[in-house]
Amino acid sequence: MVVQKQIPVALAVITDIEGKILLARRNDPSIPDAHDLWEFVGGKVEFGETPEEAVVREVKEETGLDVVVEKLLPKVHTNQWQKDNGDELQVFLFLYACTIIGGALYESPVDPKISELRFILLDDIPQYLMIPKDLEILQSIFSSSEN
Repeated sequence: MVVQKQIPVALAVITDIEGKILLARRNDPSIPDAHDLWEFVGGKVEFGETPEEAVVREVKEETGLDVVVEKLLPKVHTNQWQKDNGDELQVFLFLYACTIIGGALYESPVDPKISELRFILLDDIPQYLMIPKDLEILQSIFSSSEN
């Protein structure tokens, strides 16, 4: 029997002082269409926490960085995935602009679902294979900020 599940996910849009964007390379063979692709840092909202609390917690767990949420970005996006066992996921993506206030970026990832963390120049993003919705999100954020 196929299980269908909806998951709220809080993601951080983090830029460093050089304007580079923090991305993580996903290590999740159970979702073949997402495995080994680049994405925003973040994760699912746990029961009892707010999306803002989740994004701060997830960033710390996944990267070692302490962040503060500046604002919720104006559009909620969704992705749909099929796991290798046939289960289907619909993920609701809440994006937050975050500012680094402390901590240090892990030299090597501690989360098994991340194989690499990297700050990337916006102009270099096309060289990276990204989760499709994340690429669309990046394009919408930075094309609207240029207007």
